[in-house]
Amino acid sequence: MPTPLVSSGILYFASGDGFAYAIDAQSGAQRWKSDVRCIDGVSSPLLAGGRLSFGGSHPDLFVALDAADGKVLWNRELANGTPSGFGAATAALAAGKIVVVEEVVKTGDVKAPAANRLFALDPAAGKSAW
Repeated sequence: MPTPLVSSGILYFASGDGFAYAIDAQSGAQRWKSDVRCIDGVSSPLLAGGRLSFGGSHPDLFVALDAADGKVLWNRELANGTPSGFGAATAALAAGKIVVVEEVVKTGDVKAPAANRLFALDPAAGKSAW
């Protein structure tokens, strides 16, 4: 699974068990566990503005959690995803937007059935920016 993120003594990660976790990096105590439904192809988390966000597959969606308590703030299902979905590509924050560089999608083209999709989301609501 993806590389975890450590910030202010807390280890954040999503796992193939369909949950995201916050663990105290010093004691190992679980701070929270959140059901995010993704069981495969989860990306490393991005932390910005108190929101933890990442993509996952099965189902193919992008999720934002409140980093303090793990509450799901929004999730965004994306059309035409493939089983590999977000793979292990970590999103980036640029110009105030979450930029996702890699998500594998179906093209409908027999000779090239899959392609990468590049898109940006508004971090507050998960709406498409472009």
